[in-house]
Amino acid sequence: TSRTELNNSKIASDAAIATTKLGSGAVLNVYTNVNTTADSTTSTSFVASSSAITLTPVSSSSKFLLLFNSVLEVTNGCRPEFTFFRDSTNIGVGHNNSIVRDQDTSNINVSYGMHKVDTPSTSSQIVYKMFFRSSNGNQAFAVSGGEANFTIMEIAG
Repeated sequence: TSRTELNNSKIASDAAIATTKLGSGAVLNVYTNVNTTADSTTSTSFVASSSAITLTPVSSSSKFLLLFNSVLEVTNGCRPEFTFFRDSTNIGVGHNNSIVRDQDTSNINVSYGMHKVDTPSTSSQIVYKMFFRSSNGNQAFAVSGGEANFTIMEIAG
């Protein structure tokens, strides 16, 4: 008679599905960052916010779905612009290389969100950050009176 001993460690390792067996489109990892720092700038060049995620891809064929939401505040007719950077590269698209651009307003808080699919083609460590800027040098807040939620899903390519 043969006997197999089972314990939690054995069950967990036997039950795991190798990422090589998952098909294209499977979610491999989910990374999150919650930021409560009131990020603000008067710069007309993109500056880094406090919302960042550092990760190492499972595979060089992985794709990443970046999701971000927060509350912005603008002052004195500022038109804030927001984008994502992968390391030092702006991966935003749209008007002025930004993903989200608010209208000219004064002293208003607005909920906003943005998303982006990125295919970095690397298995080396990556730092994703949300960047923002002011259109006219007046103060813009990327996180105002709450929290910023940054989530990245790694998807099998």
